[in-house]
Amino acid sequence: MQHLFRLLLLFCVLIGSITTRAQQPTDLKGKKLGFFIDSKTFSFDETYYLPAAEFLKVEEDRSAGAKVKNELMVRLGEIFVDQLQAATEADTVIFLNADLRRGKAFREVYTSGSKRMVKMPAALQGIDEVWVMGKMELTSRRENLSYIRSNRIVTQRLVVKVGQMQMVHFTLGGNNSAGETTQIIFDARKSTCKVPRTFDFFADSSSLGKFFSDLFSNWWSGYQQGISNQECR
Repeated sequence: MQHLFRLLLLFCVLIGSITTRAQQPTDLKGKKLGFFIDSKTFSFDETYYLPAAEFLKVEEDRSAGAKVKNELMVRLGEIFVDQLQAATEADTVIFLNADLRRGKAFREVYTSGSKRMVKMPAALQGIDEVWVMGKMELTSRRENLSYIRSNRIVTQRLVVKVGQMQMVHFTLGGNNSAGETTQIIFDARKSTCKVPRTFDFFADSSSLGKFFSDLFSNWWSGYQQGISNQECR
């Protein structure tokens, strides 16, 4: 009877793990990849304007641009494709937002709401797989931090960054128009998720860059483990 109970418990654990895991990651070595940021689902609250300006000044000052959101997406995309190529040993990674012909073709066949491609455009021939940042929602919360200074209790009000990111992975050339979705919610202070930084968005020079570095690296670690939904908070 005890043996039967153990078998039932193991079965329940396995069923639970199946519902929380995405398909196993494919080998991207030597492949040609595309990356696209969906601007319709990229948002941040007012607390990010100053950190974003700081982030955009690192190495090459882009903070004077009229649209912070556009400049932020471009810088994120450029850094991510370079480092994704190194992480996957892909042959090429193309930032589709910066490629007028391919980017336009992809926008015409991708739907934000359903996260699907309605067809395979000719302009994407030769690309094996496409990653889409289907959602980037940057919010914040307030937290009180108390500490003792000169025998007095001092309370400091902190603004804590919280990010929710969703990635949609399409394998091109097949009949399946639906992508594989993975997502992460990351809290900069509460997170217990600690992984090596596969991605570095100027972590040593910018508070927002450090946040992006941890957000993307934790997402990538989870993806590699087949985890479809992470909560680091």
